[in-house]
Amino acid sequence: MDAKSNDLSCSINDLPYELISYIFYLARLNDPYRLGVPVELASVCSHWRRTALNTPRLWSAQEFPFSETNTLEIPLNRLFLERSAPLPVRVRLVGVNNAFATLLLHTPQRWKSLMLFPGAADAKSFCAFLASIPPHNLESLESVTVQYLEMTAEQYSDVSFVSHLPPIPWAQLTRLSLTHVSAQDCIDLLGRSERLVSAEFYAREWSESWSEIESQRTFVLEHMDKLVIYLWIFPESQGFNSLLCSFTFPALKTLSLAYFFEENDFERCIVADIIPFLIRTPTLECLRLANHVSSDEIQRILRYAPGLTELQSRLGGGNEELDNLFQALCYEPGTSAPPLAPQLKVLRLWHIGSHVDEKILAKMIRSRWWSDGELDELPRPLCVARWKRIELEHTFAHSFSREFESEMDIYRSQGLVM
Repeated sequence: MDAKSNDLSCSINDLPYELISYIFYLARLNDPYRLGVPVELASVCSHWRRTALNTPRLWSAQEFPFSETNTLEIPLNRLFLERSAPLPVRVRLVGVNNAFATLLLHTPQRWKSLMLFPGAADAKSFCAFLASIPPHNLESLESVTVQYLEMTAEQYSDVSFVSHLPPIPWAQLTRLSLTHVSAQDCIDLLGRSERLVSAEFYAREWSESWSEIESQRTFVLEHMDKLVIYLWIFPESQGFNSLLCSFTFPALKTLSLAYFFEENDFERCIVADIIPFLIRTPTLECLRLANHVSSDEIQRILRYAPGLTELQSRLGGGNEELDNLFQALCYEPGTSAPPLAPQLKVLRLWHIGSHVDEKILAKMIRSRWWSDGELDELPRPLCVARWKRIELEHTFAHSFSREFESEMDIYRSQGLVM
């Protein structure tokens, strides 16, 4: 019996290279932020060392460089860069006048993601750094993020990101994130980046540029799936719709929008800017608004975006308007009028006030909720979607009745997230 057991025993070093390599990779995945794992594995024995050094994904870091303050890590960065070849790398730089940036200049053909975080005074240095790289060497680049740090209002007005920008293969990018850019910069870069899937802009709307914007042709971004816009607006500016009037997004599913008003222009209605865009974008499924929107305005949005499955917004207006919204969302089978927001599954509302009519709220939830068993027994498909998640955040402390909470507990037990 012992002899047979010895015959069946197997050293880990007898395993195929591919299997040992995969085990090493799993060990790295178990603790991806501990950079010492590959070095420790390579230090066990000569066989493990050869295996580790020839397993590129074992040396693939979350970002390069690991640190821009500790020069002692330069050799470690070099080791990881060399051994992770030919895999793509994610580059993150806060400064470019250092040995880490010089080290990365040897691998631009492997850059998949480029994240730059310059101070206001460093913008030209970063552009010069990029200009030293031939555009054809950025063949793997898919994502660009530029976020200016410590920007004052005066410096902000002097920054023209596009005017200092060296040639970058915008047409091959799939993701783009920029801060402190003008509305014109947004349009310029979106127009160049025809393959974008996701874009985020933290922009200032310069009203004097709209005459140029309106004269431009319309661009079609066929692959855009997610768009995030944070926009600083002057009172005389024309708003969100003016920014996007130059674009069509046939595949857009998620839109996140936040307005920041200059000169305390807080009462400006943003719905009038949003609705024309909703009409042109029937594929939209998720709308997230960071500004205060009244309950009546939310009803208007839902009427023009029947395909929405998720809506998030901060609320303005009174409790009566909110009760009207909940009443409008009640599904009543057999009525001739089409239901409001028939595909809506997720509703997140903040600042809803302290006096909510819980009977109307319970009716709204009840009218669009069925347990799995009830859905199976229905003779035909429903005209509305079943709730998936409802979040209501009160401005002041609010407590519901025991009857209301008991009914909601039943729905929670059946899968509703509240």
